[in-house]
Order: sequence, then C-alpha cells, then structure tokens
Amino acid sequence: MWDAASVALLKKLWASGHSAAQIATRLGHSRNAVCAKLLRMGLKRGHKPPTAKPKIVSVPKRKPVLFARFIRLCLRASQ
Repeated sequence: MWDAASVALLKKLWASGHSAAQIATRLGHSRNAVCAKLLRMGLKRGHKPPTAKPKIVSVPKRKPVLFARFIRLCLRASQ
C-alpha cells in the first residue's frame, strides 16, 4: 500500500532523476509497483532533445553499366 509519505518521497525522487529501480529499492516496493504508481499519477520522464543534428546524405546509386562490367570481369577471371 502507498501511504502519503511514500507518495511524497516518490514524487521527490522521480523529479530529482532517480530511476524506478532506485526508488523501488529505497521505498521497499517492486520496480513494477513504482512504475504503475507513476503511470497512475501521470508522472513521466521528459525526453531530452537530441544534442546533434545528423545530416542525412543520400548515397549515389550505382550505374548498371559499371556493375555489368564488374560482373563480366569476374566471370573472365574465374575461367
């Protein structure tokens, strides 16, 4: 059962960045119980924005002519 003191400590620890497992150990509950309580209370951890902006570079497509030449060279070498 969750008493008022446990709920207050849960809110405080969650706001300070402790994990659900750390809070569960400290309060004497299971990790799943802590996660369920946080869900029922509507508390969630905010996601951090990405620190880097990756550039998406398109890879140039292979030309079929070059690939066909490569295949022909491989076939000649294997004979």
